[in-house]
Amino acid sequence: MSAVVESLPRPVGRLAGCVWLPRLIFKARQFAAGELSPEFAVRFCHPTGVDGQFLAFFHLTREEILAVSALDDAAVAEWFLSSAERSGRIAEWNHVAVNLGRAGFPMAERLPVALEVVYPHVAHRNLQTVFEVLEADDALTAGRVMVFPAPREVETDRILLRPWREEDFPPFASLTADPEVMRYFPATLSEDESNAFARRCHDLIAERGWGFWAAEEKQSGEFMGFIGLHIPTAPLPFAPCVEIGWRLAQKWWGKGLATEGARGALQFGFRELDLDSIVSFTALVNHRSEAVMKRLGMQREATFEHPVVPADHVLREHCLYRLANPLLQSSIA
Repeated sequence: MSAVVESLPRPVGRLAGCVWLPRLIFKARQFAAGELSPEFAVRFCHPTGVDGQFLAFFHLTREEILAVSALDDAAVAEWFLSSAERSGRIAEWNHVAVNLGRAGFPMAERLPVALEVVYPHVAHRNLQTVFEVLEADDALTAGRVMVFPAPREVETDRILLRPWREEDFPPFASLTADPEVMRYFPATLSEDESNAFARRCHDLIAERGWGFWAAEEKQSGEFMGFIGLHIPTAPLPFAPCVEIGWRLAQKWWGKGLATEGARGALQFGFRELDLDSIVSFTALVNHRSEAVMKRLGMQREATFEHPVVPADHVLREHCLYRLANPLLQSSIA
């Protein structure tokens, strides 16, 4: 792909509250200036693409979009919202747009063709919509982790990994106040600290579609804790990376649930985020978590001093485990 991708607005970017409009306006400006790369120019406003779907939905023409693209973003937004018909259909389009390619939505039949012909490099992922394909393609070009337009869930035999709900916060606060659960962390959390942590997990999943999911036991529907993937912000010696982590209430220990849920999260990371590898780390004295890492097939790579744990603290020294993406290994072989 051309370097122009790096400056394209994200597929779920908004102008006048309407997804896809900023991307189309950007492309129109580049097209008018003769600067749009060939792979984008040939598909610009094509009836079978997202551009064409957008134009048909709002009863617009390519000529109108090219003309209005000469205006700045504020004027474009004002023009777009000046039509009661267009402004009245934005919410409907936003729902349709992020589902383009999904069964029951436009372009469902075209998505497999697009994956085979135009985007074969992401065809191995479990991508369900056109926007997910575009995000995956942009992510590869920009070297960032994929963002999904809507939160994703992961399901195993006994566990549902899902976005957080407000009713998860109280049991999570009880979990993080339990000295046994928090034995290998510097301290237990207050209710406010726990709620802030849960809120951050909630917001990150809302922002990129994945993260430390709330873990629900399917049979009972009970909240167990969290299991999932995260991009650490601490200045770790092996950053940047994506880690897998888990924290369950004592009630759920000893049942293989952390391992089961983590396997589901690993599969998501390798199949849908296309990560080269995933890491996990814990204090050297946390043999229970280290045992889970081993059961997952992760390999111990190094020990390190965690930069946010106080010097000389018993939990300062950590072990690092890593698992390479087996899908990449098999494709190389």
